[in-house]
Amino acid sequence: MRILLIVLFQLLLSISSFSQVAKSVVLDSVMVQAVKRGFDVNDFIDMMKSDTSFLTGFRNVRNAPHDVKGFMTVYGRKKKIIATRYRHALQVTDGNKRWIKMVEENVTGKFYNRKEEAETYTAEIFDDIFFFKDTLPVLPSSVSISSATNTNNSSNINKLKKLIFNPGAEIEGVPLIGKRLAIFDDEMVAYYDYTIVASNFKDSISCYVFSCKEKVGAGDYPVLKSLSTWFDRKLLILFTGNTDINTVACYSILM
Repeated sequence: MRILLIVLFQLLLSISSFSQVAKSVVLDSVMVQAVKRGFDVNDFIDMMKSDTSFLTGFRNVRNAPHDVKGFMTVYGRKKKIIATRYRHALQVTDGNKRWIKMVEENVTGKFYNRKEEAETYTAEIFDDIFFFKDTLPVLPSSVSISSATNTNNSSNINKLKKLIFNPGAEIEGVPLIGKRLAIFDDEMVAYYDYTIVASNFKDSISCYVFSCKEKVGAGDYPVLKSLSTWFDRKLLILFTGNTDINTVACYSILM
């Protein structure tokens, strides 16, 4: 009887150690079998929360020559499109310095004001990160982009960088909005549906795919409307993902 109670206590302790998110995750049939073979949902979520693959990759590639392409859509009331912009640029480097060379730009609507400045603050911050105007030094990957960019938007760049490269993490210093980004916190379970499935990326790379999507009726409270991340099953590293952001909330972050 004592042994039975000890086993039961250990089982209850193990269950209680799982986060509410881990308990809420829906698995496909392949992942159900993976769990039986030892795949741990809680550990996988912890790994995602601490993963910095996107940010590390960005910091490494920013010193090398590469193409930069960006498409932005500006919405008005009732989600009516009022402006768009497509940009294609090249980052050029001589080993010590790097700069952006514009290749193509197509604009519709009132994307810029009379001073040729972006009408939206979000576009301004994105340009400071990806389409910077100054010639910048080539720096070690450990140096943050806000330190390397000659701009008054350093604080906002850090916030946007975290939103882009570490979605799902709380952003400190943002009243009301910051905690609503923490999609892995237990209190956010009421607003999201979570899934983990097994899939092949472009029919070649075997992956674990984690997704969360706002529940029907969640309203404007969730900042991230949806998120999907693809992890290589062999290397357990994140290499691609998609994020849909509540643009009103994003604007609040960058105010």
